[in-house]
Amino acid sequence: MVTPIDDDMHAADGPSEPGPTMPATERLPTSGARFSHEELEGVLSTLPRTSIPFRCAFMPNVDSTMNMPADFKDTGHVLKPGDTFVSNQKSGTGVRGAWFTGEHDLAMTVVLEDTDDPLKRAYVETIGGLAPLFALRDLVGEVMPPIKFKWPNDLYEPTGAHKICGVMGVGQLDTERRAALEEKGFRLVEGHLLLGIGLNLGTEVDRQEIDRGQPTSVQTLTKTDPSDTGILLSRERVIAYTLYHLDRLLAIAESDPAELASNIEDNLWLDPSEGALGRGILTTNSGGAPASAHLKSVTPEGFLVAVGINKVFYPFSEVRRFCPARAVEI
Repeated sequence: MVTPIDDDMHAADGPSEPGPTMPATERLPTSGARFSHEELEGVLSTLPRTSIPFRCAFMPNVDSTMNMPADFKDTGHVLKPGDTFVSNQKSGTGVRGAWFTGEHDLAMTVVLEDTDDPLKRAYVETIGGLAPLFALRDLVGEVMPPIKFKWPNDLYEPTGAHKICGVMGVGQLDTERRAALEEKGFRLVEGHLLLGIGLNLGTEVDRQEIDRGQPTSVQTLTKTDPSDTGILLSRERVIAYTLYHLDRLLAIAESDPAELASNIEDNLWLDPSEGALGRGILTTNSGGAPASAHLKSVTPEGFLVAVGINKVFYPFSEVRRFCPARAVEI
């Protein structure tokens, strides 16, 4: 057994934005004793106030947190943006393969306001990846190797191409994704955008047996030598920081899309390339042939890339994947 260590010993100074602190989250009905609302509320109280009124529920064992909003709705609960559902899920899903959650890992689904705007929908998927990335940077940034995100969402340790976090959203514009999930037996509420986040915190799962792209964990990446146990962050602490950054980035998307574009450019996982920001394989939602593209810039609307001798602009909403060639199949 790995004994959790004091996160404060390893945390960076955290977010620097000043402002009033967040009030405690409202507690939704919770089952089981392996989740501490007190710790979640305590960490949230140290962070700047969010505009989204988050409410959190935990269940110890469910098939997938994506089903929890429907389960709660069936009991008469009125879903609102900010409702957050956490569990040790047994058969979560991603675009590829299954997503299992170990005892110390994080699996959660956040209910957000849905949108029929393709650009805003693309923002949400990417913000879902950036939020846990910034949370980890706040908590263990000086100890863990740099993390990058594979457009549009998943997080990787780029040197070894090890996946640490998967993100998937389902809203009214995601008709094919919704149909595929419902065919697998998922129960997805309508009228809301569901944002699922799965983050590997501990090492107790034999991750090489799970189809999610050479997975790793925060605890593994923070080992300083073979005898070190690494840093086991508390799930509640990571949730608090992730929700804070989720709210912060959604606000930036509304008020200053250029800043969001800069965040995307700074954290995108591409192959290093002399004279360019990076090179990757770009595939579109229209099913066209993948193209090797050099990134020239990220704008609030999409990617400006060089394909051969031509410069081409691709809106975010039309790009299915933009990642290193070695990451196309993971």
